[in-house]
Amino acid sequence: VWDPNSARAPNHEYAIQTLYLDTMNRDLYRISRERRARRWKARIRHYDGSDTVFLEVKNKDHDMVKKPRARIPLDGWVERVHGPLHPEASPAERLFCHRLLRYHLLPTLMVRYLREAWLSTVDSYARVTFDRRVMCQPWSDWSLDADPRNWIALDGTRSMLGVPHGVVLELKCLSAVPRWLSNVTRNAGLPKIRYSKYCKGIERLYARDTLLGVLNQT
Repeated sequence: VWDPNSARAPNHEYAIQTLYLDTMNRDLYRISRERRARRWKARIRHYDGSDTVFLEVKNKDHDMVKKPRARIPLDGWVERVHGPLHPEASPAERLFCHRLLRYHLLPTLMVRYLREAWLSTVDSYARVTFDRRVMCQPWSDWSLDADPRNWIALDGTRSMLGVPHGVVLELKCLSAVPRWLSNVTRNAGLPKIRYSKYCKGIERLYARDTLLGVLNQT
């Protein structure tokens, strides 16, 4: 079945805009690109038309992903994340603000795409998402008001392994992927590939600088 967001959206697709944060030296990009067993990302996510934003720290430990996220009002979100810890802050918000201060995180990249999402009716939690029209732009402001003229596509042949206008399909589960879902992807001939919207965006925008930075560390 459709997930609630897709169920009420026109064409069952809803827009997601995400502001990724990183250190001045792009350390979070580097640990992700190097595929370290333990890595994380920090981001601020907004759904079009919503009056809230989500503060997220996405942690990956080998093949397990945990994504604590805090929902806060869109109005005044910048002041909230930079001010004293809110008295009603959830553990997820506390974690986000702690990482923000500890690592001196800065706005680095804005990513936007359309998502179609489905929920399983036979599992406690299994979700399939299709992300289309993935695009990005460099961003250094504490703001979600991206410039509509500056989007750069991330769904072209360069980013999608030779597939023009590709779609990012993700299987989201609490633990192991259900067998029936694995069978569907295998029967459809869908290989598992690594696709990080943040990494693809950084490499698309700063290919030369990124390559030089990696070479300087070897």
